[in-house]
Amino acid sequence: MSEAHTTRPERRAPTTGVRGERDRFVAFAFCSADILLELDSRHVITYAGGATVALTGRPAGGLVGTSVYDLLPPREQPLLRRLLERAATGARQEGVGLHVLGSSGHSFPLAVGGYYLPDLGGHYFLALRMQENRTPATALEAAARDLETGLLGSAAFSDTGAARLREALSRGEQATFTVLDLNGLTDLRDRLNAESQRELMSTLGQVLRESSLGGDLAGALGADYYGLLHQSGFDVKELETRIDGLALSVDPEHQGIEVSAAAVEMGASGFDGVDAARAFVHAVKNFEKCEGDNLSIENMTKGLSQQMEDTVRRIGNTRSVITARAFDVAFQPIIDLESRRVHHFEALMRLRDTELSPFQFVSFAEQVGMVCDFDIAMCRRVIAWLEQAHKVGQDYVVAVNLSGRSLASLEFVADLLNLLKNNDWIGNRLMFELTESANIADLNQTNAIIQRLRKSGFRVCLDDFGAGESAFHYLRALDVDMVKIDGSYVRHALAETKDRHFLKSIANLCHDLKIATIAEMIEQEKTIKLLQSCGVRYGQGYLFGRPSLDITSFDARRSAGPPAQVALGGQR
Repeated sequence: MSEAHTTRPERRAPTTGVRGERDRFVAFAFCSADILLELDSRHVITYAGGATVALTGRPAGGLVGTSVYDLLPPREQPLLRRLLERAATGARQEGVGLHVLGSSGHSFPLAVGGYYLPDLGGHYFLALRMQENRTPATALEAAARDLETGLLGSAAFSDTGAARLREALSRGEQATFTVLDLNGLTDLRDRLNAESQRELMSTLGQVLRESSLGGDLAGALGADYYGLLHQSGFDVKELETRIDGLALSVDPEHQGIEVSAAAVEMGASGFDGVDAARAFVHAVKNFEKCEGDNLSIENMTKGLSQQMEDTVRRIGNTRSVITARAFDVAFQPIIDLESRRVHHFEALMRLRDTELSPFQFVSFAEQVGMVCDFDIAMCRRVIAWLEQAHKVGQDYVVAVNLSGRSLASLEFVADLLNLLKNNDWIGNRLMFELTESANIADLNQTNAIIQRLRKSGFRVCLDDFGAGESAFHYLRALDVDMVKIDGSYVRHALAETKDRHFLKSIANLCHDLKIATIAEMIEQEKTIKLLQSCGVRYGQGYLFGRPSLDITSFDARRSAGPPAQVALGGQR
């Protein structure tokens, strides 16, 4: 029983008769609900009970006589209105997701279920239950939604959908992923005035949401394309008919749109909950990537199931590579540009017996949520290699790449810290490079983890600086030892004055922040002089050596003595 239920009326002796039966049924209802509401035919609250103060900031008695829509933010009100209209036709509503305004001004996700009883004065009876995700809706959540329809954006749709799909399949429930092509929707909107456009898109969003699992697992995937996760057995043809009718009802030229769908059963053979969720995420992201490439519902219908099967197979292959550590480690030197000696090495994964590039492998692992498994496997592999080298008197300094997604996983961080604790001999022989290939959502949490690593003696480098839109935002939020400047600046700096200025500005900024700089893709001798004039201290590229499985091939460039320390602040 939730803590909020302590606000219920004081106990009294059991009663009999109609009132006693009602009290008993209300008590039973609270076993699966946080708030109970009874509405009259005008959708005005006639009874309220439960954790109303805790969740809405208003006592139960204060809700009676008010409109139920006062409990919802404006964007949620049309959906509830449609749910009640459907309930009046005899359709029972179960677990539809809505946000309810809380006492703090934020909104909370609640699962709403209920029914309409014409025999009891035409009243509606609703049960509201707090969903597992109790995080208040914030501006970030609003940004994750399509403003016109209120549907989840593709990124939020893939992440939220994957979590709900995994839960559903683990309970033995079946679910279907459907993509809708609303061909002609853009043209229809051009024929409408602004107010009619808003009404069309808002209603479309409501129709898709109420058709999805939990009432909020529908997403906008691109121009005229929408996706939803729904119960298997749901009549998609009826949904197509509803959308077609909606378009015709507002079209001044009565042309309407052409609605078609492609679907795949997520509970099919070979799809366990985890892999199905991973395949779903990859399908959504892949759809975004291909959306402009002559995509049609015909090739989607033919290819969606095959794509999902191929994704699950690829997930299995990726898992096998990680579990069996069926990859090799190549090393590429990072050179002190002044002394031309090796400062440290970067550890790079090389696959065996596959046409996939390491970049393709890691990118796929990130997309389907397996990069944490790979990163920890790579760390174990490099640490084991360093231990063997140390035993024969060879000490190297090696940097391992970590994805931003890995540092966002508390489970990965715990595994990494435990691994480092069990190998306390490693000292400053190990470094980490944080890659920008996946956006970092919580910079404060990531920085806290980085500082734990640094306090334990491990240096951290921000990789590919300048390649992404968030580069300077990351540099401002993350305290690191080194920055590796993206090779595109280096390649163009010799010919382009603009890139040379950018390169120098980055080096100067890092120098002021006492952060050492590394330049990538050095292939010509004259590039070194340019980098030194800009204040860059270290370099990496084919001029100094290609990645090699044999690290001893670089021994001629190694400095004698203990593992190198980072010289902070660049070269002056």
